[in-house]
This record gives sequence, structure tokens and C-alpha cells, in this order.
Amino acid sequence: MMVVVVLFARTIRAVSSFQSHIGMASNINTLRLTGVLMFHLIAALTEFERDMIREWTQSGFEAARARGRRGGRRPATEKLRPGQLERTKELYAARENTVAEIMTLTGFKSRATFYKYVVNG
Repeated sequence: MMVVVVLFARTIRAVSSFQSHIGMASNINTLRLTGVLMFHLIAALTEFERDMIREWTQSGFEAARARGRRGGRRPATEKLRPGQLERTKELYAARENTVAEIMTLTGFKSRATFYKYVVNG
């Protein structure tokens, strides 16, 4: 029975869909009282597991923040050399080179990043 609980805890989060799926995956008859009891026990264990994972994740985030870490992806400007962004903006403002040429000259690898920091930034 534990395998079913772990499987459903990972794949099915909504209790209503959980009830329809558990009847198909096992011999639990949710029309009888014992089946309803089993369903509620498994649903309670699943909810408990989900809450524990959420609590562990939050405590991990808090511990990381206490160490001075912050979440998310680092800005692409951290990879640039000093003055590289200003030089790229100057080249773009001069309108003498295409965007592809400017990207090659300055080391930008993504057109979206180029527009984010140079054109719209």
C-alpha cells in the first residue's frame, strides 16, 4: 500500500482527482465505508507529506537567506566585463553595425538578452 501512497503523492495533488484515480489503481472501493476510510487516510498522509516538503523547502530558503544567499538566476550583466555594456550601447546608438555584428563584437550570445539590457535597459 505504501507504494501507491508515494506514487499518488507525487503525481496527483487534487483530492477530487485523487479519489477517481485511487479506485482505478487499487482495490479500494470508495462506495463502501472502509474504502472511504482508506481514501481519507491516504489523502491525509499525502497532504501531510506535501506540507512537510513545503516546510522543509521554506526552512531551506530561510537558511540560505541567513547565509546571505538569494534565489533566482543571476543577471546577465554580472558576466560582462567592466564597460562592456556601455560600449555595446554606444555601438547600438551609432547605428553603423547590425545587431548581430554588435553581439559578436561584444560577446552577447542571446538576442533577447541584448535587447533586454541594451535596447530596453
